[in-house]
Amino acid sequence: MSSSFERIAEQLPSRLANTLGRLSYWPINDASINSVTGVWKLAGDKIASLPAQVRKERREFMFEMFETLGELDADILTLSCGILTPLLEITSEDEIDVREFTGETGQSVLAGCRVLMNLKFEPPRDIDGRQAEYFRRLILAMTPDLRAILILLAWRLIQLRKVNTLEQEPGNYLASAALEVYAPLAHRLGIGRFKWELEDRAFRQLDNETYSQYADLVAERRAERQAAIDRFIEPIREHMAEEGLSGQVYGRPKHIYSIFNKIRFRNKQFEDILDLLAVRILVPTVKDCYHTLSLVHSIYDPLLNAFGDYIARPKQNLYRSLHTKVIDWEGRIVEVQIRTHEMHLVAEKGIAAHWQYKEGITSTGNTGARYYKWVRDIIGEISNEPEAFVPLKVQLFRDFVFVYSPKGELMQLPRGATPVDFAFAIHSDLGLSTQGATVNGRIVTLDYELHNLDVVNVQSGSAPKPSRDWLAFVKSPRARQKIKHVLKQKEYDKSLSLGRDMLKQAFSDKLSKPTMQELTNLAGELGYDNLDDLFAAVGAGDQGSGSVVSAWERHLHEQKDDSSRDLVYYAGRPAKLQKSANEILVDGSDNLEVNYASCCHPVPGDDIFGYISKSRGIVVHRRDCPNAANLLLDAFRLIDVEWNVERPATRFRACLKIFTGDRPNMVRDLAEVLSREEVNVVEMNLRTEDGIGVGITTVEVTGQQQLDRLIRQISGINGVDSVQRVGE
Repeated sequence: MSSSFERIAEQLPSRLANTLGRLSYWPINDASINSVTGVWKLAGDKIASLPAQVRKERREFMFEMFETLGELDADILTLSCGILTPLLEITSEDEIDVREFTGETGQSVLAGCRVLMNLKFEPPRDIDGRQAEYFRRLILAMTPDLRAILILLAWRLIQLRKVNTLEQEPGNYLASAALEVYAPLAHRLGIGRFKWELEDRAFRQLDNETYSQYADLVAERRAERQAAIDRFIEPIREHMAEEGLSGQVYGRPKHIYSIFNKIRFRNKQFEDILDLLAVRILVPTVKDCYHTLSLVHSIYDPLLNAFGDYIARPKQNLYRSLHTKVIDWEGRIVEVQIRTHEMHLVAEKGIAAHWQYKEGITSTGNTGARYYKWVRDIIGEISNEPEAFVPLKVQLFRDFVFVYSPKGELMQLPRGATPVDFAFAIHSDLGLSTQGATVNGRIVTLDYELHNLDVVNVQSGSAPKPSRDWLAFVKSPRARQKIKHVLKQKEYDKSLSLGRDMLKQAFSDKLSKPTMQELTNLAGELGYDNLDDLFAAVGAGDQGSGSVVSAWERHLHEQKDDSSRDLVYYAGRPAKLQKSANEILVDGSDNLEVNYASCCHPVPGDDIFGYISKSRGIVVHRRDCPNAANLLLDAFRLIDVEWNVERPATRFRACLKIFTGDRPNMVRDLAEVLSREEVNVVEMNLRTEDGIGVGITTVEVTGQQQLDRLIRQISGINGVDSVQRVGE
C-alpha cells in the first residue's frame, strides 16, 4: 500500500478511500487528498444536526454519488463536489463554501448543480418531444461547467435506484424525466454507462409488468445464450493467439429497454431479439481492429449489408467501432463489435473521458486531437489549447434563451428575444396583434429582453397592428419576416388605391379609354403579373401614369396598322409557331430568351408548355411538371412552344432519383451503365437511409429516347428497386 493511500485511508471512510484507489489515472497527492477530506469534513458538519435517520440517508447518498462518479474516473474536483450534492436540497446558497478546498471553480460547479437541481421538467404533451429537447438544451445553456451536468446525471441515476422507496407519483416523474431528458442527454455526451441504466430503471418504473416479462425471458435464456457465446468466442480467441493479437473477447449484456424499442420501432419479433447474440472484442490498436475483423470473417460467414465502419466515419458523439454480423456454425446471427480500449473508454464514459485525454495518459496518435474536436463541438470552444477545456464551459446554447408560457410550455428563443418574439413563436396572428406583455407577473415594455426561466404572457388586440419600430428589437427570423410582410402589404394596399386613382385621372381626358380587361392585358404587356400590381407600381412611383397612357395609345396605333400582336396571350388567340434556330419553337416570336425549368428538366420528346417569366424570359416546363397545375392557372403568362425537330441534337439535363438496396459495388455498377450509355454525368449524390440506398443523379442526354433507354438499363441493375425522373 502506497503512503498516499495510507494517508487517505486514515482520513476518509473506506468506501471513499477505495474509490480513490481505483481511479485509473489521477495521481493521489496532497492537493487531491486535501480537497476530498476537506469537503467530506464540511459535509459531516452540515449533516451533524439532522435527525439520525435523515443523517444516515444523506450520508449514504454522499457515498453513492462519490462511487458513481468514480465509475466515470471523474476528476477530483467533480468527486469532491459530488459529495456535497445531496446537501444542496437542504441548504441555502451561502451555506456551503468550498473555495478553500476546490478554489473558485469548485464553487462555480456547485452553483451550477444547484441551478440544475431546481429545474422542473414537465413531461412533454407534444408528439414530437420538442419540450424534452428544449429542456435538454436549457440544461446545457444554463450550466457554466459541464462537470455540473455529470453530477446531475449521477444524482438522477441514484434517485432512480432508490425509486422503490418513493411514492408512485414522484417515482413516475423521475422515470419520465430520465427517459425524455437525462438518458438522451447522457447519450449526447457519449456516456453509455449512464444511458443504459437510466433507461432500464425508468422503464421498470413506468411499465413494470412489461419490463418484468422481458427481464424474466432474458434471464431464462441467459445460461443457454452464454453457452452459445462461449462456443462462438473460443475459435476467435484461438485464431487471435495464433496471429499474435492480444485483446479481450466477451459477450455484451442485453438492455431491456433496448429490446423493447427494437420490438416497438423496428418490427422485430421478441424471439428474434433474444436469439441475437452479441460479442465485443477490445484490441490495442486501430490496425488490430481491422486485422481482427478479417479474422472473424475468415472463421464465420458475414452477413451482406450488415457492416458498419465507425472508425473511419465516427458518429457525432465520437463513438468509434467496427460493427459486423456473422452466422455462427449453429446458424445463429451474432453481432460483433471490434474497438480499441480507447474507443471503449469514450463509448462508456463519453465526455467524462475528457480528463484522461487531457492528461495524455491514454491518447495515442491523433485520437486526442479528434476527441478535443468533439469536446469543442459540444462546449463551443474555439481554442486549440488543452487549457481551454478547463473548466469545460458550455457555450453551445448560449445563443438561446428558454422561457415558459403561462401554461408551463417551455420555448426556445434567440438570445435577446422580446415578448414580441415570444408571441410570434406561439402564433403569427398573436404576434401581429400584440399590444402589451407581462413577465413573471410584472408589466414590461415590448422591447424588454427576456431571460432564462421567465414566464411570459402577452396581451393582444382584435386586429393586427404591427409597428415598423418592432424591427429594431425583434430577434427571431420568423417575427421579422412576418412583420415585414404585413408592413409591405399595408404599403402595397396604399399604393394600389393611389395608383388606381392616378390612372383614372390620367385617362379621364382621353377619347379612347381601355376596359378593365384591356387594361389587364396592358399590365401583362408591361411585365406585371396582374392589374393590381400595375396600380401599386403607379402609386409607389415605380411606373409613371403617363407611360401607361402612352403604352395604351401605342397599342391602339399598332392594332390599326397590324392585326398581329407581339404578345399572343393578349386576346387569348394563339398565333402560329415561328421557325427558330433554337431547340424550341416559340409561339409568335423568335427573339425571346428561352430557359429550361430546373424543377422538371424537360428533354426533347416531352410534352411541354412555355411560361413567361419576368426575369428569365420564357421558361419551358413539362406538362406533367409538379408545378404545372399552378402555372397553368395563370393563362395570360402562358405561351405555346414545341421542340424544333429540324435542329441538330444537343444535350439536355435530366435528373433521376434511384432507390437501391445497400450492397457493395452498387456505385461501380451504376457508373458502368452510365458509361456504356455514353451520357455525361453532371452530378451524383448517393447516401444510405435506414438500409436503403437513395441516389440523385443529373445526366445530359440527347432526348427522351436515350433517357428512357438509360432508365431501363439502371432498373436492370441487381439491387435497384426503382428509378424515377425528378419532377414526376
